[in-house]
Amino acid sequence: MERVHVWDESLHPPFNWRRYTKLGIVIGVLVLLLAFLFVAKGIYTDWLWFDGLGFLGPFKKVLVMRIWLFISAFLIVAALLGANLYVAYRLSWGESLLPVPAEVIRMAKAAIIVGAIAGLVVISLIFGVVAQGRWETVLVYMNRVPFDVVDPQFGRDMSFHVAVMPLLHFIQGWLMGLVIVTVAAVGALYVAIYAMRGLRFDIPPRILIHVAVLGVFLMLTIAAAHYLDIYELVFSGRGAAPGAGYTDVNARIPVLWLLVAISLVSAAGFAASIYYGGTRTLIAAFSLWAAIAILAGAIYPTAYQRLRVKPNEFEREQRYIQRAIDSTLIAYNFAAPNSGQVNGPELLIDERQFTEYTPWVDPREVFDAPDWYSLSDRERLELLDADGTTKNIRLWDHRPLRDTYNQIRTFRQFYNFVGVDVDRYEFADGEVRQVMLSARELFPERLDENAQNWVNRKLSYTHGYSVAMSPVTEFTEEGEPEFFVHNIPPNPPPELGLNITRPEIYYGENTKGFVVVNTETDEFDYPGPEGSPVYQDYGGIGGVNVGSLIRRAAFAWEMVDFNLLISGQINSESRIQYRREIDDRVSAVAPFLTLDSDPYLVIGDTGKLWWIIDAYTTTDRFAYSQEFEGSYNYIRNSVKVVVDPYNGSLFFFVIEPDEPIVQIYRNAFPDLFTDFDEIDNLDPALRDHIRYPMDLFTAQSEIYLRYHMRDPEEFFPSNDLWARAQEVFITPVNTQAVEPYYVMMKLPGEEKEEFVLLLPFTPGGEERKNMVAWMAARNDGDNYGKLVNFIFPEGQVDGPEQIEGRITSDEEIGRELSLLCPEGKECIRGNLLAIPIADAFLYVEPLYIQAEALALPQLKKVIVADGDNVFMEDTLFAGLNRLFDAARDSGALGLIPDETPTPRDPTPPPDETPPPPDVPSEGLAGELENIGAAVDELKESLDALEEALDRINESIGGESQ
Repeated sequence: MERVHVWDESLHPPFNWRRYTKLGIVIGVLVLLLAFLFVAKGIYTDWLWFDGLGFLGPFKKVLVMRIWLFISAFLIVAALLGANLYVAYRLSWGESLLPVPAEVIRMAKAAIIVGAIAGLVVISLIFGVVAQGRWETVLVYMNRVPFDVVDPQFGRDMSFHVAVMPLLHFIQGWLMGLVIVTVAAVGALYVAIYAMRGLRFDIPPRILIHVAVLGVFLMLTIAAAHYLDIYELVFSGRGAAPGAGYTDVNARIPVLWLLVAISLVSAAGFAASIYYGGTRTLIAAFSLWAAIAILAGAIYPTAYQRLRVKPNEFEREQRYIQRAIDSTLIAYNFAAPNSGQVNGPELLIDERQFTEYTPWVDPREVFDAPDWYSLSDRERLELLDADGTTKNIRLWDHRPLRDTYNQIRTFRQFYNFVGVDVDRYEFADGEVRQVMLSARELFPERLDENAQNWVNRKLSYTHGYSVAMSPVTEFTEEGEPEFFVHNIPPNPPPELGLNITRPEIYYGENTKGFVVVNTETDEFDYPGPEGSPVYQDYGGIGGVNVGSLIRRAAFAWEMVDFNLLISGQINSESRIQYRREIDDRVSAVAPFLTLDSDPYLVIGDTGKLWWIIDAYTTTDRFAYSQEFEGSYNYIRNSVKVVVDPYNGSLFFFVIEPDEPIVQIYRNAFPDLFTDFDEIDNLDPALRDHIRYPMDLFTAQSEIYLRYHMRDPEEFFPSNDLWARAQEVFITPVNTQAVEPYYVMMKLPGEEKEEFVLLLPFTPGGEERKNMVAWMAARNDGDNYGKLVNFIFPEGQVDGPEQIEGRITSDEEIGRELSLLCPEGKECIRGNLLAIPIADAFLYVEPLYIQAEALALPQLKKVIVADGDNVFMEDTLFAGLNRLFDAARDSGALGLIPDETPTPRDPTPPPDETPPPPDVPSEGLAGELENIGAAVDELKESLDALEEALDRINESIGGESQ
């Protein structure tokens, strides 16, 4: 017999809906309170941090903007979505037809109401968080300035695309998202209520009105999207060049206007469905838009491109290619726009023809020494030492040198050199030398296992110490760098004029985690001369005071470290230092700046150390410009950021005050930026160490590989496409693109040496490897920031890869390498430098030898080459001597060897200072003369011995054999 289930009220007591409602409210309030405390904790600690840096004004401005955006967005969403949910509830609620008791219905109704309210709050919070995250978009719009560059398609200033369009896109996308979420939420509510009532879901007229109204708003936001898409075509990548091409202008723009109109018609159709046709009209209105969007939006432009443009593409695209060329040159600072751009942009890069190339370096011309080939080696060496180019040829590659520094100059296992930078210093005698420099940073995780405790890592071992500095050219007999600065504590030679009075490094490239200074724990400063530690107290202003209980509790929560709250070592004078990685520190203050990947350290005139970080203002919204690596299509090095390694203080110096984007941020944050001229008030030495940044130069050089072709007829087929030169690195089978490199050199046509960032170019494609051009960025004085591009006669100048091939295939070098690098040792080939000297090129590549079991590269050989010869010697001087002599012996310089006036005397005068240990007192020719003399002496001795034996033999009556 079938059982019949009957609802028994006695078995199901009434649901205590008030009790659970109160519990839900309490839990919700606690969750919101915890979330509020979490946010408030972050705001409180950041407030203290920004206040300590002197940037509380910018922090408060951003904070107020974010709060205003959050509250505004929250209230808008809560009001609109809440009103729609309320309307849906009122329109759909009614008597339930399900055979369940009233109590169950009440429970389901309560669940729907609570769920709707909870969903409303969560959705409002999400939209509020999204809105407050766009504070920068709003500030850029509010503080926008004109670029004085007009986009050639719509005639609008670039500020419209950079500052206005992002805000319009955000508003449109935010509203469309709100409408879509509202439609989904209302639909879910309708379905839930109808299911609870046991009704089949039909759309009665009153609900149809609600759905139709939402549909109208949805189609209006879609129409706005199509309208904005018209302006987005200036960033199209579908044509022959960036920006709106022929198909975009003649097919897609009309289609988008059509879609705007169709969207408005569909919106009208949604509204009309209220009165005519009902659901059928509603569906038809949306289907009309969808069909036109597919047919006209996708199929028509594709067919237009194929049938109308492709058969005669260059003729159609020529004017649009010219737009892309002009805009890209302006965006990457190769050109400045003329008034109205009537004649195209005005070139800023200095292009020169290198017409008088010779494959041999003539030392008589380079060193202004007509009698070079009659000079002794000592006299030649003096001339090389007096030449600013040859004495600053960089033999030390920064990658092997970092390993060398870490092996021989860390002194303790918890120190580390993160990166080695290239710079130039003018020493006390007025001589400018190119040097390698690196900060000795602290890595507390490398402390001995027995010393790995919280007190050591957070209170005692708090900072790195001093620097290592070495000249780029010199090395010892063991293959290690000669040092200008290396000891702990630092004691540079007095003749250099360097003075380091504040060597502690609390903030660095890879200084992670927080530390607390001025505690009851002795703070380790540096290892003493006998190995005993030297301690010190922090005397700076860096960090935030954590003397009060509230601050300790807040930072213990922020750092997720309970020890900050309970440790007895922290007192009223203690300061917490965090965000100690300088990139992270700068980004926290100015997240709108793009930072260079290579900060570098400077020894100031005041004895302090300083970090310099190049900061860029960038955008990906410069119309018709070529994008670089998917990140931006406009860049300027507008700001130089200086960081104090001891206090963590930040200084933002504006070096390009007329640049529009930096003007926007200066308008928004007037207290953040400082004029570059005021850098001398901080430390006069900083101006002398400003470098043209590597990342900017890399981006510009990559763009210029194609955009040096300024004629569309040349650009379209890419007949003269360039490529970055390739070089061997480490082993002959490992090739890579040549990195831009800093050199001290005299640019062709200039009077004196200067600090230059240089990169050679070769033809595009796999076949041709010769050098076609090189680009240089100047760094000194009034010439800072100027770009020069030298173009060579086609096919005449060897490229780096060709020189590398000659080195690899040279039999003499190959035999010597097999002896230098037996099993267990590795030969590392460093950067090949192509250095313009007079009308020729000098190629220099260092060779390092490293045991496979120990990362200690030693510089043992120097490879030098010109357009005809390649040699490997123990020193740069010996290699250059041999190269110069080979040029003479070949007759290339118009000299015949036996016409040389007199053989040079390799022996220095007895009262002269002996040569440096890493430079031989005799060149190759002198060594050959000495060997010849020794052979002659040996022959004479053997002859004398033979005569003596003959006499002895005769005296005893024998016969000579």
